[in-house]
Amino acid sequence: MPFSVANFLLGLSSIRFRDYFIGTLGSMPALVASVFVGSLSRVGFNAYQSESDIFKSAVLIVGAISTILLFAHAHHFTHALRSCAAE
Repeated sequence: MPFSVANFLLGLSSIRFRDYFIGTLGSMPALVASVFVGSLSRVGFNAYQSESDIFKSAVLIVGAISTILLFAHAHHFTHALRSCAAE
């Protein structure tokens, strides 16, 4: 849910400001991580456009391998969670 919609709906609810503020502080690490990844991707994109074909190929290969490893890890993690929940 977008932040603006959530903020509006929480403003209409009976949630106290203190509880809302504490919840907002709890979401700060994820927000900081998103901004950091976004800035890294911008730097990477700028470097990708200005470098040689060998660099571009290396970036694509590393990106593909990273994506495959991420999906494999996510699949293993969800399988482990399902196994724990079934027990």
